[in-house]
Amino acid sequence: MNSDRGSQYASYEYRQHLDIMQMRQSMSRKAFCWDNAPTERFFRSLKHEELNYNNFRTKEAAINSIIDV
Repeated sequence: MNSDRGSQYASYEYRQHLDIMQMRQSMSRKAFCWDNAPTERFFRSLKHEELNYNNFRTKEAAINSIIDV
């Protein structure tokens, strides 16, 4: 299931807010979730390769570690 097609993202209020922010919504058609696969794969790799092997004392240390990768 692709949560990007949730009713909160298709609502009039949400779309109106996007218009105010001058943003364009991107939503693929139902049952066509492949456009999000590269992003999901990137974050899966980031979590596994960087975040699972380090213990960060602060949020800033975690952010700096990710930026340095």
